[in-house]
Amino acid sequence: VFSYTGLYFCTKFDPTDVCYLYTDASEGESVLPYYGAVLIDHAGKQIKTLSQPVSKELHDMLLQFRTKAIAPLETYALLCALQTWKQELKNKRVVLLNDNQSVVFGLLKGSSADIFVRTGIQRIYNTLADNGILATIRWVPSSHNVSDGLTRKGLMPTCNAVMEKICRGSRVHSD
Repeated sequence: VFSYTGLYFCTKFDPTDVCYLYTDASEGESVLPYYGAVLIDHAGKQIKTLSQPVSKELHDMLLQFRTKAIAPLETYALLCALQTWKQELKNKRVVLLNDNQSVVFGLLKGSSADIFVRTGIQRIYNTLADNGILATIRWVPSSHNVSDGLTRKGLMPTCNAVMEKICRGSRVHSD
C-alpha cells in the first residue's frame, strides 16, 4: 500500500493500529522549562510517558533570541517524543495532539515564520517519513491535554484525572 497523507509518504501501516500522542511544554517554576508526552493506544491505555527538562543549551539559545517563547518548546516536545518512541510508532497511524495553536497550524501548513518552529517542523516531518508514521495533527484544549501535568510541578493529578476520563470511555480525542 502506498498512501499520501498530505504530510509525507508512508509505505506501509496497519490502519487499525492507531496511537494518540499528547505533547506539551511549560515554562515552570524551575530554572529550566519541562516538556512532556503521553502515548496512548487505540483502546485508551497509556503506553508510555515522558517528562524531562529542556536542555540548558537549547534554553539559553532561545533566551538569546527572545523571552520565554513557548511555541519552539512545544515543537521540541513533539520532536523529542517522536524521536524517543520512533520504534514503537514505526509504520503506525498516530494522532498528534498539542495545545499550542502555533505548532498545530505550523505543522498543518508545513512552515512557520519562527525559525525555531520551522526547523522543528522540518525535523518532525523527517522523523515521520523515515519511520513510516502516518500522522494526523489535531489541536486539543489544555484542559484535555493529558501531558500537561507532566510539565508542571504538582499537576500530575490533573494528568491522571484526564487519563481516567479516557479510560472510562469519555473520549478526549476523536478519529
